[in-house]
Amino acid sequence: MDSITQIKLALFDVYPEVTQNHIVQLVNQVLTFLGLIGVIVDPTTAGLGDSDRAMGYEEPWVDEK
Repeated sequence: MDSITQIKLALFDVYPEVTQNHIVQLVNQVLTFLGLIGVIVDPTTAGLGDSDRAMGYEEPWVDEK
């Protein structure tokens, strides 16, 4: 919520308890937890795990064009 909206609401004695910062922090915590337990996966690879080729890299792959 921007400050102008908060000022307008304050004119009518309305003070929201949940701020935009609280919502962003909550979403960040949920996404971090889902990433830690493996729910969020890399959409650029097929399946849930890395390929045998990717697991065999000693250095990151450099695309030669």
